[in-house]
Amino acid sequence: MHSVLDIEVSCVKNYFTKTNPQPVNLLTWLGSKKYAAQIEALRAQPDKAMRDKLKAQLPAITPSGTFSEANEKGLLAHSGFIQFDIDLKDNLHIPNYHAIKHEIARIKNVAYVGRSAGGQGYWGLVRIAYPERHLQHWHYMHQLFSRMQLRIDPAPKNVASLRGYSYDPDGIYNHNAVRLFHYLTDAAPPVHAARPHDANHALVQYCLERIDAQEIDITAGYNTWIAIGCALAGTFGEEGRAYYHRFSQHHPQYDPAETNHKYDECKKITKPTNLGIIVNKCKEARMDMRFGARRAF
Repeated sequence: MHSVLDIEVSCVKNYFTKTNPQPVNLLTWLGSKKYAAQIEALRAQPDKAMRDKLKAQLPAITPSGTFSEANEKGLLAHSGFIQFDIDLKDNLHIPNYHAIKHEIARIKNVAYVGRSAGGQGYWGLVRIAYPERHLQHWHYMHQLFSRMQLRIDPAPKNVASLRGYSYDPDGIYNHNAVRLFHYLTDAAPPVHAARPHDANHALVQYCLERIDAQEIDITAGYNTWIAIGCALAGTFGEEGRAYYHRFSQHHPQYDPAETNHKYDECKKITKPTNLGIIVNKCKEARMDMRFGARRAF
């Protein structure tokens, strides 16, 4: 069975040891029972200080890549994943907290979600499209979880963030997790009066919100796919590339490399264009296109 989790990351002896990381298979690590007894003892320990001490002594991995040493400068190769960490103490306002693992697992970009070492939190892995935009992807993840009323730990903003060993026999895997193409810039955009360019972004995001929710493909037919790419390239330039991937990813033969190649070709076409093709295709898919005061995704 092929799995997107069947990749190599780095492992260190414990949280105090950042040097001499060793390679480990991520999928094997997630299912390993090697330290399950220590995890059960940790979860049974009533004293928090002792739990933290036991946790820090467990081996840890760098889920976002392989490293020569466990810090940002030591990154050798990004894994294509960002971890998230949800702690009970930060989410006491969630009435169905113990059910959120299954809610999170429904997100198609989540490749794994399970219990954290202490047993009261959840952690997992989101598959991303642009490893070089690790931080920007994390900002989007933060926004996504905020919409679910969940507060996540900011530590995984750092590409070298460690994840101590945990064991969850009921961990949820998605071996075919889809890459996340969404990302946000580090800083919030300045507040200003709406311009046509802003309205175009909002319109496309409004369409994509509905397309992603229903997993609808509006790119069927080569000419349509190219027309959508040209509309995005002519309106947004390079900014439209992430949108093109989001529109394209619902096609059964979606290929990220081919999509990038086609978008490069579309950018070379200087002919004036607009977003009419996208609006029309969304209407054909019977989407509600009464766009106006309602806030886009």
